[in-house]
Amino acid sequence: MRRKRSKWVVCILIAGVAALLLALGAPVAGAATQTYDGDVIRMVVSDDTRPGIYVKPSTAAGSGDPYIQQYYAGSAWGSVVWLDDGVAWSGYCGSYHFAGSGFTPVSNVTNAVPGGTEIVTVVALGTTGVQLTQRFTHLTGDRFVTKEWVLTNNGSTTFSNVRLYHGGDTYFGNNDLAYGFYDPSKSMVYVRNLDYANWGIMGFYANPATPADRYFQGNYYTCWQHLCNRADLPNTVDANYQDAGYALEWDRSALAPGQSWTIQAYEVWTPGGPLQLLAPGTQNVASESTVTLPFTVQNLSEEPLNLTLSAAADTGWAASIVGSTTVTVPANSSVVQNVQVIVPAAATGNAAVTLTAAGDAAGTATATLTVVENVDVAITPASVNFGTLAPGASGSQVVTITNNGTDPVTFGTVSASGQFGIADDTCSGVTLAAGASCTVTATFTAGALGTFDGSLSIPVVDPLLLTRTVPLAATVAENTTPPVPRPLAGYSTVVVKPGGTATIRYRVTDAANPTTTVTLQILTSASGARTLVAAQRATTVVKIIKVGTRATNTNLKTSFVCNLKAGVYRYHIIASSPSKLVGRYQNGYLAVGSQPKAYIQGNRSVASGGTLTFRYLLIDPFAKQARMKFVVTLPVKVGSAPNRVVKVFDLGMRPTNIVRTASFRCTLKPGTYRWSLRAVDTVGAIIRSGSNVLIVR
Repeated sequence: MRRKRSKWVVCILIAGVAALLLALGAPVAGAATQTYDGDVIRMVVSDDTRPGIYVKPSTAAGSGDPYIQQYYAGSAWGSVVWLDDGVAWSGYCGSYHFAGSGFTPVSNVTNAVPGGTEIVTVVALGTTGVQLTQRFTHLTGDRFVTKEWVLTNNGSTTFSNVRLYHGGDTYFGNNDLAYGFYDPSKSMVYVRNLDYANWGIMGFYANPATPADRYFQGNYYTCWQHLCNRADLPNTVDANYQDAGYALEWDRSALAPGQSWTIQAYEVWTPGGPLQLLAPGTQNVASESTVTLPFTVQNLSEEPLNLTLSAAADTGWAASIVGSTTVTVPANSSVVQNVQVIVPAAATGNAAVTLTAAGDAAGTATATLTVVENVDVAITPASVNFGTLAPGASGSQVVTITNNGTDPVTFGTVSASGQFGIADDTCSGVTLAAGASCTVTATFTAGALGTFDGSLSIPVVDPLLLTRTVPLAATVAENTTPPVPRPLAGYSTVVVKPGGTATIRYRVTDAANPTTTVTLQILTSASGARTLVAAQRATTVVKIIKVGTRATNTNLKTSFVCNLKAGVYRYHIIASSPSKLVGRYQNGYLAVGSQPKAYIQGNRSVASGGTLTFRYLLIDPFAKQARMKFVVTLPVKVGSAPNRVVKVFDLGMRPTNIVRTASFRCTLKPGTYRWSLRAVDTVGAIIRSGSNVLIVR
C-alpha cells in the first residue's frame, strides 16, 4: 500500500530524536531486542519497551504462513509515562514517542510461562527512582497478548500525579486505514478495516481490575500528539475510514516511595467473518462469588444479524445469559451481552466460559477464569435489584465490602456498568486492614421504559488483580399508583388564631418516586365557615398554598399565615408525581378562632331505640382536653329556646381540636327535641355549642 510521505518523515524524525537523546544520556544497559514466534502471534520488544506485534490471519494461520505486521513500520507503538513531583511534570517514553526523555533500559528477557511465553522489559525513568516493568505474554492458541506494566517508586520523591499511556499507529491486517469503535463495558477501543474475510477487529482493552481512565481512536498523528503532550485523551472515536491509531490512558493520584502501581490490559486480533464475538480477558475470581462477564457481539456486515445466544462453563459452573437470549445486532454495530457465572464455594483451578451464537451467523468466544484463594472479601448484599421504578425516579443501595482475610487488601476504582452509577464511595483506592469494611452506594435513575441489567465492579489490585462483581437490575415502567398524602397524627384538625401561623405536618407516600409537588387548599362552603356542617360540605377554595417540590416517604411540614375569619374550614393536601399522577387528602379541618367554641353535626333524625351517630368538634386554643356532654332538651318549637333537660350523655374527657365521632342508643320517646354539646376544658372554660333539632321517630 502506498504510504503518505509525510508519515515517513515523522517516523524518521522521531527515531532520530530518540537516538540523539540516548546518545546524550546515560549508558544503555540490558539485553538486546527480544523476539518470540508463537503459533499465530509474533512479539518483538526492544530494550526500551517499544513493541512490534505480528499476527497470522485466521485464513492462513498454518505453521508455514507468514506473520502480518499490525503496527505501522512494524513498531510505531509504545508507552509514555508522565510524573508530577508537585513542581513540574516530566515525561518518559520509548523510541517511538517524544515526550521529554527516553526510557533508560535496564533489562529485557524472554521467559517460558505455563502454556506460553512472556517478554519482560525493565527500564528506569531518568533519575526519578521510578522503574517501569513491562510484561507482554502470549499463550498458545490465543489471538491476544496480555500487556502488563508495573511502576515502582524506588526513590524518595512522592509523585502527586502519575499518568501512563499506551498506543500508537495501527496497521491492522497490513492495512493502514481503519475506523473505530469504543466498548465501555471493557474500556475497549478497537478498529476494523474493509477486509472482514481474513480479519475481524483489532482492539485494546483493560483488565476490569485496572480499568482505563480515558481513550482515543482517530488519526494516528493526533494520537501521537496527545501522548507526547500529556493531553487528556478526549474519549472519542472516529467512524471515518482513515490513517488510524488508538490509545488508552491510566491515571493515578499519587505514587509514594515504596509504592507500586500495576496496570493490565489486552490487545486482540479476532478471526475474520461478519460476526465477531469478543470475550473479556483472563481474570482471577474468588470462590463462592458471582462474576459478570461482558462479551462484545460485533456485526461487521452491512445487514443486521439475528442471533440466539447461550453460555456454558466447561467446569459445570452455572453460566447464564443476562436478559434475553435473542438479540438483533444492527449493521456495522455491536451490543454487549453479559454472562453471569456463579463460582461454587469449593471451586479451584481454571474454568473456560464460552458464549455461543447461532442464527444468521455462528461463532464462539471464551473467557478464562482462574480461582484464587489468598483474597477473602465478603460483599453484602451479593446482588441488588432496584425493583420497578417510574420514569424520573431513582433508587440507591449501600453495598458493604469486608476484608475477612488476614492480610490487607487494596482496591482500585469501583465502577458501575450500564444505566447504573455509584455514590458515596469509601472503597476506591483504599487499603482495608483485616476485618475492616468500606461501603459504596449503587444508584439507578429511571429513564426509558424497559428492563436494565448491569454490575458493580469492585477491583482488587493488591496482593493480586481480582475483580468482584455485584449484579444490578432494575425495571422502568409507567407508574399507575398515585402518591398518597396524609396528615401526621394530631394534625387532621389544625387550630389557629385569626392572623396567626398555621402549621400542617404530613407525609406523602410514593414507592415509585423520590419527590412530589405539593399544594394545600383551604375550602369553605357557600354559606361560610360558621358550622361544622358547612365545613364538611366545603367546595369553595378560599386559599391556595403552593408548597412546591418535596421529598416523598418522609415527614413534612408547611406553615402559613392564616388571615381567614373565625370558623371551621376544610383543608386538602394535593400531591402530584413527576408522571402527573395526583393523590388527594380531603378530610382535614382548619379551625380558626381566638376563644373556645363547640360545633356539632346538624339536625338529625333517628328511630326510637335506634343508634344515633354524629360528629363533633371542640375548638380550644387553651386546652388539649375537655369533659364533654351531649344534652337533649324539651319542649321544642321552631324558633323557640330549649326548656327542660330530658337526657344527658356523658362522654367523659375527650381531646379538643379534632373532629370526633360519637354514637349512643336513643331511648327517647318519639317527638321533637333539641340537642347540644356542653364542655368544661382543663383550664375551667365552659363551652356550649348551638342547639340543633333531633327528631325521634
